[in-house]
Amino acid sequence: MSLTIRKNKDYFKLEYEVDVDGDASVVVPSLTLVIHFNIVINGHILQVSTYNGNFLREFANFTINSTYFTSLGYETTTNVSTENKTSFKLDLKCQIFNTGQYQSLSKLKEVSITLHWLTQENICNIQDLTESFNYLLNSWILEVEDKYPFVFSVVGREYVKINMHWYLKTRSEVLGDSEPDIEKVLQILKSHIKEKYQTIVLLRHTRKLARFGHIPERSGNIVGSYALTILDY
Repeated sequence: MSLTIRKNKDYFKLEYEVDVDGDASVVVPSLTLVIHFNIVINGHILQVSTYNGNFLREFANFTINSTYFTSLGYETTTNVSTENKTSFKLDLKCQIFNTGQYQSLSKLKEVSITLHWLTQENICNIQDLTESFNYLLNSWILEVEDKYPFVFSVVGREYVKINMHWYLKTRSEVLGDSEPDIEKVLQILKSHIKEKYQTIVLLRHTRKLARFGHIPERSGNIVGSYALTILDY
């Protein structure tokens, strides 16, 4: 899947691939979800071994400082080194689906995101880069949240965390040690999330997003109205 935009004479493009263990309808993140970022400018991939590492470290810091990943309930670390075949990688340690009852479910293990910039400029400004890439990444959120709400939905993951806690607690008190059908319960919660709690739905009622951050007064498009962004610069 890819998204492309034009800004003046420059073109920006996002491509991504996911590595999912299995093809079930219920997919949760692996204990540590790895996101590989490739930054490609005029056909040349930026890597520490071939480019200024400080630029990539600064860009990587924008992701680790993002309110989006912390609101999802992940612990984040970045890896920018000459050993990487990509520009850098972001490790997300899941704090919700990290117990034994989720072990048998299909896992999303890795995501590869490639961000292209085609430009005639001799000097690449990091602010121009992040502004355009943020637009693409926020559009990407809407895409992957629909496919994998247990991985990428901020409200959805919080909804699951609260409901699963009380479901398991109540079931244990009433039925004892009987084994719950976790996948069936998650399928029900997934349908609720897609119907009521996805970003694309909540953006129609921006008050519902207020608890997750400031809603900007200037909201000329649906992506720009979203309070959470992947690159916090």
